[in-house]
Amino acid sequence: MRILVDIDGVLCEQVPPALARYNAAHGTVYTKADILIDDYTGHVNAFGVTGRKAILFDQPWNRNDKLHPLVTRCCGWSEVLETIREWEVMHP
Repeated sequence: MRILVDIDGVLCEQVPPALARYNAAHGTVYTKADILIDDYTGHVNAFGVTGRKAILFDQPWNRNDKLHPLVTRCCGWSEVLETIREWEVMHP
């Protein structure tokens, strides 16, 4: 499973070690990822349109945004990791 984490600023510094190696640099090509983790609704919804799952990292600016059905909102890194583990069990 290829995971792309596209988080900037303080959240980037808090990326758990299990996901740190997936942290994206700006300009990363999203086509190689199976899962996108981002705090920008436009990115995760566009990713969902391609038929791939994405995680929206909950932030005050995205709380009222409508999400694509393949996008899951998570409220912290532990919830992100739990969601990915559940997806791995459902689709090994």
